[in-house]
Amino acid sequence: MVCPGCGFENSKEAEFCTSCGCRIQEQKDAFLWSELPQMPVFHTAAGEKQTEQETGRRRRLSRRARRLLWQGAIFTLEACILAGVVTGVFLWKEKQYHPPVNADNIVYSSDDIVMMLVQEKEKWILEKPDNGYNACCFLDLDFDGSPELMSISYNGDNAVTQLNAYRVRSCTLEKIPVDKWKPEETAVFYDAMQQQMSLHYAPDTKEMLYLCSDTKILSAEEGEAYTGCFYLQESRIFQEYYTGRAVSGNQKNYYVYEETENGEKLPSAVSRQEYRREQEKLLDGLVNLHLRYEWVTSKDDLRKLSNQKLAALLLRSYSNFSYDTTGLALQ
Repeated sequence: MVCPGCGFENSKEAEFCTSCGCRIQEQKDAFLWSELPQMPVFHTAAGEKQTEQETGRRRRLSRRARRLLWQGAIFTLEACILAGVVTGVFLWKEKQYHPPVNADNIVYSSDDIVMMLVQEKEKWILEKPDNGYNACCFLDLDFDGSPELMSISYNGDNAVTQLNAYRVRSCTLEKIPVDKWKPEETAVFYDAMQQQMSLHYAPDTKEMLYLCSDTKILSAEEGEAYTGCFYLQESRIFQEYYTGRAVSGNQKNYYVYEETENGEKLPSAVSRQEYRREQEKLLDGLVNLHLRYEWVTSKDDLRKLSNQKLAALLLRSYSNFSYDTTGLALQ
């Protein structure tokens, strides 16, 4: 038995503490806290309430954090949508706005020119005569690097009925006046599908001349042949004739075109030898620039061709036009 006074441990039968003499018999069956094992400490009611408050606070903080995250996400999405709308409107306005440009500085391609000609074919394709045909080709008449358009119509005898020329600069048509010719003197443009056309440079006059040599067969015993040229000067196309010859049966006549006092060139009869010397003199004084060109024609009216076929023919003729300027470097 443990003494409550001094804590000395006595025997169970002892009535008094052998150490201090305190009576301990009456506390034999008393409940002593010192004899109990150490117990765990539990939260009180106040502690439990505090724990619930802390848990609720954490929940509230969690809900607030989630709400803030959602609000941030929604704000970011709205900002992205607004930025996209503003950017789209800006790009649309940029696309719709076409700043003014100087038309003189625009370089048009051959495709642009051909499409313009196809769309406005009624303006430049000449009417096809009965039993005749119409044709066109590209030739650089003023030698600025941009070919002009020649449009011709022929009757059933392959004689020229009408001739027009157009500039096609800046994708616009500008008609060029053509020098009037006498009906009987159309050799320069006679039967364009058969005549041999060449481009020459005249060193004496510093001119570029389109030289044409054409043979007109009237029958088995009758025919004519002419040599002439045409050129562009002061926005007008002029024709000149150099030589000519006519055959009728066994009779052959030769001509040389000479300039009169009033500036008009008229044929003058010469011998065959003089005719040949004039031909040789003409060719010796010119530099051949090796012209390449292609006429556009059809058995049907050019206006009746489909736009696709007409565009293909025009583009081929436009692309095939060329001449060699290397010979000019020697002049």
